[in-house]
Amino acid sequence: MHEIQSKPAPQAEFSRVKCIQGFETIQSEYPVYLSDESKLSPKPFDYLFFPKNEAELAAVLQEMSRQNIKVTIAAARTGLVGGSVPQEGALVSLEHLDQVEAIFYDRSSGEWRVQAQTSVTLKGSRCHAAE
Repeated sequence: MHEIQSKPAPQAEFSRVKCIQGFETIQSEYPVYLSDESKLSPKPFDYLFFPKNEAELAAVLQEMSRQNIKVTIAAARTGLVGGSVPQEGALVSLEHLDQVEAIFYDRSSGEWRVQAQTSVTLKGSRCHAAE
């Protein structure tokens, strides 16, 4: 039986998360974040965040909730229906959540397990396993 375990998110300071402010800056310096494979166009949005870990992601989501700002989550931007295309508020890119946190053998299940962040690729996990 496979399982998902949850635990409280670690704490991080919101002010330390990489943030690009202003739609004009995002449009001119980060145009790749304006669309996904759907080729839909975004409406102006105010913030682009690049959290590096779970604590930073939690800090962004908590602050955006506190300010009542809508959030769009973007990972690889390969979707065909525009799910990564913001219509207002903030865009949170998960691409820097790309670390394998642990690889271990679970004796009770007789399985190898991987604990990884959301944007780990198969290639990245193989590199970590080789270490």
